[in-house]
This record gives sequence, C-alpha cells and structure tokens, in this order.
Amino acid sequence: MDGISWGAFVPAALLVSLVPGANQVLSIQHGAKYGIRSALSGLIGRFSAFLVLACCAALGMSSILLRSSTAFMIVKWVGIAYLAWLGISTLRTAGQSASPHLEDEHTSAHPVRTEALTAMTNPKALLLFAVFVPQFVADPGGWNLLIAGVAYIAIEASTASLYIVLGQWIGKYLTNVRSRKGLDQASAVAYLGMAGWLALERNP
Repeated sequence: MDGISWGAFVPAALLVSLVPGANQVLSIQHGAKYGIRSALSGLIGRFSAFLVLACCAALGMSSILLRSSTAFMIVKWVGIAYLAWLGISTLRTAGQSASPHLEDEHTSAHPVRTEALTAMTNPKALLLFAVFVPQFVADPGGWNLLIAGVAYIAIEASTASLYIVLGQWIGKYLTNVRSRKGLDQASAVAYLGMAGWLALERNP
C-alpha cells in the first residue's frame, strides 16, 4: 500500500520484535510452564493491548501523551512498578510451575492477563507505536499508521510464537522443582533488571 515503506519497515520490525523484552521473557516462561496452547492464547492479551496502542497512535493520542513529560513519567513509573511487582511475585512463587499437561481455563487466563498488563504498562510499547512505526509512514496519521501498526503486530506474532516454542522446548527439561525454580528465578531477575534499566533511562 502506498504511503508505507514496506521494504524498510518489515525487516526493521522483525529485528525489533526479536529483541528480548518483558513480553518475550513471558513467552518463554509461559511456554515452559503452561505449554504451547495456553502460551499462544496469552498472546491475545498482548496484541489486544498493542491494538489499543496502535489505534491511539493513529488518532494522534500517543503523540499528545509523549509531548507531556508529566504524563509520560506517570506511564513510565507505572511500567517500572509493574515490572518490579512481576519480578518479585515470580521470585516468591519460583518453582511452583504448572504442568503443560494440565492446561485448563485458569492456566489459559493467567497468560492472557499477564501479557496484557505487561504490554499495556510498558512505555516501550507506547514508543513503538508512537515513534518507531510512524518513521515508515509517509503521512503518519490515520489509516496508514493503523495499517502499519497492525502489520507490526502480525510480525511480532510470528516471533512471539518462536519464543513460545523455545520455552516449550526448555520446559521439557524442567523435570524437577529445582530446575523449574531456576527458570522462574532467571525470569524474575530479567523483569527486575528491565525495571531498573527503565528507571535509569532518560526520557525520549
């Protein structure tokens, strides 16, 4: 479609979606703990949040938020607080992993909820749709920006699936409490590290 630099956008979006972040860590953790089906269902939460952010960017709401340093700081520190909470709660429950063979409505709902909250409170996701995607749109507003945002979601859906498959493969080797605890502790350290890095990073 005219107005979108697809030749530059697709490879750039692929690289960005492959960069490990909070949601990517969740994909690995969910794939290992709950199995592929529940982990894939969790992506509904992430991409529902992403679609909201893409719509906000298309309507110009995201750029308004970015121009307000106070508003962005609120979003930033909400994200930091959630990542810190996610890290601490993961440490507290380390080793209490669900079995991928016992998937039910509860285990499916948990990944959806966690993915959605992580994506919605992550200021990096806001920047993704408000700053990164518009670079490849000739008229950064309206339908073209929304289409590019949806295209990014489709691209990340494929890479997120790869992370989930990786997590499911790792899960095959988590045969005891000690190994499951190790994965959860590593995930918790990643969440806390991201929270610390985000707290020290300068605003755009």
